[in-house]
Amino acid sequence: CSSDLVLAAYRDRCCTLGRSVRVELADRVVAGTAVDIDPNGRIVIEGTDARQALSVGDVVHLRPS
Repeated sequence: CSSDLVLAAYRDRCCTLGRSVRVELADRVVAGTAVDIDPNGRIVIEGTDARQALSVGDVVHLRPS
């Protein structure tokens, strides 16, 4: 399917995947590692508590500590 090809190409070019990030949402902040882009185009963040798919927010790349 062409949407699978687009998603695979997006994942390959996404410089955020594998990085520690902070996502600033209107009502909270989510921190963790960007681990995937889901089929709906949402970034998947794995934090200490859970894995979350987020569709909106300001993503900040964190410097390695």
